Amino acid sequence: CGYAPYIAQANCGIVVSGPYVQDSLNRALLKLLNDEKYRIQCSNNAKHFADTQDLYSMIDKATNLILNQSK
Repeated sequence: CGYAPYIAQANCGIVVSGPYVQDSLNRALLKLLNDEKYRIQCSNNAKHFADTQDLYSMIDKATNLILNQSK
């Protein structure tokens, strides 16, 4: 998905690579369900990433680029 690079960069979750393999997803889900320390670490990493990276202005930037291209 489009967010996979952010998840990997921030180390705030598990990215299951394609092509889709059910066993890979099962293992990732089991890790998330059974490893509380890992979930807390992912949560902290995600909060830090969201606080320090510009994730929210992409739509505005894309819109401006498109509008400026048409002029």
